[in-house]
Amino acid sequence: MINTHFNTDKYLTLLQEVLKLKISVFLFHAKLNVMSKILVLDDDTSNAEVIQLVLEDQDFEVRSIHKSALLDAAIKNFGPDLVVMDILLDNDDGRSLCDSLKRDVKTMNIPILLITAMLESQAKAIASQADALMFKPFDYSKLTNTVRELIH
Repeated sequence: MINTHFNTDKYLTLLQEVLKLKISVFLFHAKLNVMSKILVLDDDTSNAEVIQLVLEDQDFEVRSIHKSALLDAAIKNFGPDLVVMDILLDNDDGRSLCDSLKRDVKTMNIPILLITAMLESQAKAIASQADALMFKPFDYSKLTNTVRELIH
């Protein structure tokens, strides 16, 4: 004969414990998958879009801006974990912007990856405090690997 007596209290307690465990596992995985934020500054919109697509494909949260005058506000509003910035910009030099960010207490710890189509000798003629420098055209897997190294 089958026991048809059902203990509702025990069932609810067990269900609560299972739900707590599932929520804990979910929160643990959510912490592991927190998307790093990357700000891209390139006055060439097509370059910025390609970089954004490549990095978003690698599960980064990416914002692009195309004018150097927007940099401070974008950093304040977006709070990036990394800035990818072209050297040759609309009205600025990315190396100078980089050095300004590195001098500011609020932004000095944000890693900066400078990118450029300049010759290496031209790019290094003016020193900067960038955390890394990449020359265009670059391999996208190298870009993503460099980004990961700078963030972690």
